[in-house]
Formats: sequence, structure tokens, C-alpha cells
Amino acid sequence: MTRGEKMKAKYSAPWHRESYERFITYQLPELLGRRMPLRGYQVEDAGDCAVNVEVTVGRSDDEVSVKYAGIPRPDRDGGFLVDGKPMGVIPLRAEEDLDAAE
Repeated sequence: MTRGEKMKAKYSAPWHRESYERFITYQLPELLGRRMPLRGYQVEDAGDCAVNVEVTVGRSDDEVSVKYAGIPRPDRDGGFLVDGKPMGVIPLRAEEDLDAAE
């Protein structure tokens, strides 16, 4: 490698995407619903590296909806694209016993 060249590493963690999809689709709305009167929750695909999430909270006659656009999500290899720059997440285990780790 010559001076000024950047080393490029090939990294792949397809389980990042599966874990992210599970969180954004099921776990996040469950968590929000425990803390506020969640009336609606919708995730829509915004390309390979982003999702849009619309959250509606309120009571039967008074609702507020907020749409969060372009939330980064991992690509098929587990990498993120944030502001046009590739990013990675380094996985860490929460416990020695990997069966019980988060």
C-alpha cells in the first residue's frame, strides 16, 4: 500500500439487518406502547439503507402523528450509510453465555 491509500476491509454481518428489522418492526412499537398511548405505528421502506417511521399517539378524539424520514438501517451486509458515508457497528456481547446475550 502506498502512502495516502486507504485500507479497505470487507465486512459482512447479515444478522445486523435481521436484528434491526425485528427491533424497528416489533420491539420499538411495543416499548412505545408501554410508555404512551400509541394509536398507530407504521414502518415503510425508504430504500436499501433507510426506513421511514410514522408514530401516532393520543386518545380517541385527540391524536398527533409524527413521521421520521430516512432513519438509517443496515444494508444486506450489515453496514450503514449515514449522510452518504459508510458506517459499521461493532457487535459486543452482554454476557459470557452467548445463548443469553443481547
